[in-house]
Amino acid sequence: GYLPIDSCAVELPAGVTLLCGHSASGKSSLAAILQSRGCRVLGDDIVYLSPSIDKVVIRPGLPWLTLWSDVLELLELSCDESWQTRSAHNEASERFQVPLATPQTDFKAPKQIVLLKHFNEDQMATDSVTDQEREFDLFGCCPLRQFVASMGRLDSTALLIGTCVQQCDFMQISIPSMPVSKARLEELADVVLRG
Repeated sequence: GYLPIDSCAVELPAGVTLLCGHSASGKSSLAAILQSRGCRVLGDDIVYLSPSIDKVVIRPGLPWLTLWSDVLELLELSCDESWQTRSAHNEASERFQVPLATPQTDFKAPKQIVLLKHFNEDQMATDSVTDQEREFDLFGCCPLRQFVASMGRLDSTALLIGTCVQQCDFMQISIPSMPVSKARLEELADVVLRG
């Protein structure tokens, strides 16, 4: 009855925002910057969407923020060696599961979806997209989309995603692929906080 999405959930002053995008799009790094500004991270890596009467809510997620060691260094965050986790993606850098200060324990309705997409330009850009593109992009962030399709659950999944897109403001941000810098992440945080 619930759908996993590659996302971070962050509670901003305007409400809960889902930071969506494919692996290595910068979701966790952006969540760490927002947390340093006083926003509460509710979940990282995978966020579960669940239907609730006439809206979609996010379920309580994993109680940590997963960051690469180079991102921790970039953001000048200290870490405990016991937080280290294995990863097959990047041999040159280690990942750490940094415990959240106040993990989510209740169900919260998202108010905004921010989709992060990489492109090969120097400047960040916000792009407008149709409702159909929003639904397609959000479904694209579902790590189990092939499983959902094979189980014949596409109708209920489409309904859940459609409801989520309708209840949320949507922002697509195209961000330069490289290099990642603290200034670039701060700029991205500014864009997200302005909504």
